[in-house]
Amino acid sequence: MKDVLGERAQGVFQITVHSGTLFLGREAVLLETLKPRLSPLNILQESVCQHPLMSEINPASVNTLRLVTVRSGKETIPLAAMVRLGAGKSFCDNLAEGGLAVGVDLADGRMMKWGFFKPGFGKKTERHPQTGFVFEKTRIPFFKEAVDAACRLHRFFYGTHSIGWDIAITEEGPTFLEGNNSWEIPTLQIFYPDLITRYYQTLRK
Repeated sequence: MKDVLGERAQGVFQITVHSGTLFLGREAVLLETLKPRLSPLNILQESVCQHPLMSEINPASVNTLRLVTVRSGKETIPLAAMVRLGAGKSFCDNLAEGGLAVGVDLADGRMMKWGFFKPGFGKKTERHPQTGFVFEKTRIPFFKEAVDAACRLHRFFYGTHSIGWDIAITEEGPTFLEGNNSWEIPTLQIFYPDLITRYYQTLRK
């Protein structure tokens, strides 16, 4: 459950029903207890079962691909990509919740060497702090399919110049969770030093 206008995982919580009992996280609750937390702007999304490789990196959260597409003239093209990984016990992969970001090479879908935290949570690391998974050269499953699908989807939003897609990778392929108008430009610049130059080039077209 989350707020359709929310950012940085604020107000996100998990609901589970098991044998007729409602759970908020791991705590059994009554429906009346839950109602005050809900608003007309809440949306309910079914939990995603991610690809085994993504779970190997970090099983505690659904680790998503942040893929940015832009309108460049009459074309829609990929601009930048990174993987967001949950850390600690959080079920969210957001950097604001202590997760980390690892750049992804647009050419082949392989993860770059370093993962970076937001200030206050850590600095940089070559491996996941809980699982020890080494990032460098790990190929994201279905990366090409995710890029192709994102570019096709963006064409429906032809009045929007850039979109940062959050994409879960399942065993069947990419699953789109949401699109963002604010897509972590400062973080992506760590992995793509020429990002702003390429971004402005698409505007001129």
